[in-house]
Amino acid sequence: MAKNNIPEILRGLNTLYRKEFARILETTPTLYQKFAMVIPSNTTSNTYGWLGRFPRMQEWLDERTIEKMAAQAMVLVNRKFEATVGVRAEDIEDDNIGLYTDMIREMAMSAAELPDELIFEALKNGETGICYDGQAFFDKEHPVYKKVDQEGDPEFVSNITEDSDSENAFYLLDTTRHIKPLIYQNRVSPEFNVQNDADKSDRVFMKDEYLYGSRARGAAGYGMWQFAHKVKADLTKDAVLDVRAKMRTIKGDGGRIINVNPNILLVHPNDEAKALELCNADVIGGTTNTLKGLLTPVVAPWLAL
Repeated sequence: MAKNNIPEILRGLNTLYRKEFARILETTPTLYQKFAMVIPSNTTSNTYGWLGRFPRMQEWLDERTIEKMAAQAMVLVNRKFEATVGVRAEDIEDDNIGLYTDMIREMAMSAAELPDELIFEALKNGETGICYDGQAFFDKEHPVYKKVDQEGDPEFVSNITEDSDSENAFYLLDTTRHIKPLIYQNRVSPEFNVQNDADKSDRVFMKDEYLYGSRARGAAGYGMWQFAHKVKADLTKDAVLDVRAKMRTIKGDGGRIINVNPNILLVHPNDEAKALELCNADVIGGTTNTLKGLLTPVVAPWLAL
């Protein structure tokens, strides 16, 4: 390949790689939208003082009851992520660039899946990660007050069940509401960057290597604990029905039923067959499967990490 053709080849590669990056980023299937609110971010961090204070209709007896921002609020600090592919200059000169296109596609797929990784990282860390009420997201002592203004002594409600030494936990989630169990905070969506000019890049000049990279900023955290329940027990029909019943009766501050309606059964890949049977089979063990149609099974490979 003639040396004077290199700039033209690089321009063509830039166009191809940008196009493929955008295409894969758009078409890669992801899970996080099922469970998480996507919240835009314009600063280093976001403060979530409104969580847990959503208004509900009630009888108007005197003055309106005004829901205010909580004094104790959850703060999510954005994190920065990158992926980089180096293309040797001699591979451009020798027209040996076929594999690099697939590497760019893989980089785009990884960028698309980043919110999934962060959401499931937060979910797996839910026994230590703090949510809006100052407790761990999955905790046995979430305070719920008899009065809307949170005065008086609270009752404590659990959203974690530990019945055995089961290797894999499963989760029941209510994703039917506008407020979701989890949050994905998007500061900078994945973007595609190029360094292939020796006059502008020390890397190109010193290492004779062109760089193609992706960059994103964001964070994952916790929404409403009432809409998620972690179960550290064997995945059985009875276990699922028991937890589902508990979630259906959860009350908010003021003693009113929130009307939680679990619709997702989230499982580890090892429990995929069980989850499909529980959610779809007509009969289990010779008896009618009363779970059929109540939950959608979702298998999350990220839970295996």
